[in-house]
Amino acid sequence: MGFLCGVALIVKQHAVVLLGLAALGAALPLRPWRTSLGRLALLGAAAAIAPLAFALYQWLRAGTLAGTLYWVVLYALTSGYRGETAIPPTPAQLALVAQAEVLVPAAVALLVEARRRGAPAWRPCAWGLALLIAAGVPAYPRFELFHLQAALPVLAFLSAFVLVRAWRAYRPARGFVLGVALGATLLAGAAALRPVQQALDWERPQYVYEYSDLVPLAGALRPHLGAGERIYIYPDDEATSNLYYLLGQEPPVFWIFHYPWYMLEPIQERIVETLEAAAPQWVIYFPGRWGEPASAPQVASAIAARYERVETLEWAGGEVHLLRRAR
Repeated sequence: MGFLCGVALIVKQHAVVLLGLAALGAALPLRPWRTSLGRLALLGAAAAIAPLAFALYQWLRAGTLAGTLYWVVLYALTSGYRGETAIPPTPAQLALVAQAEVLVPAAVALLVEARRRGAPAWRPCAWGLALLIAAGVPAYPRFELFHLQAALPVLAFLSAFVLVRAWRAYRPARGFVLGVALGATLLAGAAALRPVQQALDWERPQYVYEYSDLVPLAGALRPHLGAGERIYIYPDDEATSNLYYLLGQEPPVFWIFHYPWYMLEPIQERIVETLEAAAPQWVIYFPGRWGEPASAPQVASAIAARYERVETLEWAGGEVHLLRRAR
């Protein structure tokens, strides 16, 4: 369990909640305290394996851990991240979450009753609820429903676990169990019906997040690009990279998003080497995006030295500069 928690920490820092729950489980019961400390030490040692291996790899590759420490730990504490990205849930989102978690109160009641009777069912139920809490932590401070995707399999497990326990334990209540299962299914179906109807309505304009706004921009850029001329998008991210597809282009051989936490010096050097080895004719530049040029000074300097602006275009996110290779 400790090793798995350590792996989870590398994937998402929020897994520290799960590690804390695992530590609590390892510590209990507190007596004898030597045994409790031994279990905690073993859990901690196992959890440290994966993060230490990752830190060693990062240090060997980059020669420093300063960037990793900043973006993983300090960024959320020292920057404007918390204030800039805090978004509370809307009533509609809360209603959807409540529908999905309709059987969670029953799981809590099952846990309390099983624990009181000393039944072994309390352990999987407790772990399921603990995992559900851990899976819900990434939804904050910027609440979005897709941040709760990790909770879906846990909700499925808890719902099935509660219904199966009720089915086995209370024969007179089997009709009630079937009614709950049918009601939950119909409730979920009703919640999903409207979005599906909208998606299948061909007369209704469809909007794809981080894609649709780029379609008219691609149309404005296309007349400027000659046959066989290649482009480079800067800064590149999950949204702007869609321009490669919309313009029928491929990114450079060495390609990486320009998120500031990726822009270590060796990465910037390799980007510049790639641009020098096979210089694209055009750079599609989104000024001020992701804090550039300060976030990637080497890349910004290389582009400024070799490209000149020939057109300024507008899109939903602001200005876009079309730069042509000068020398």
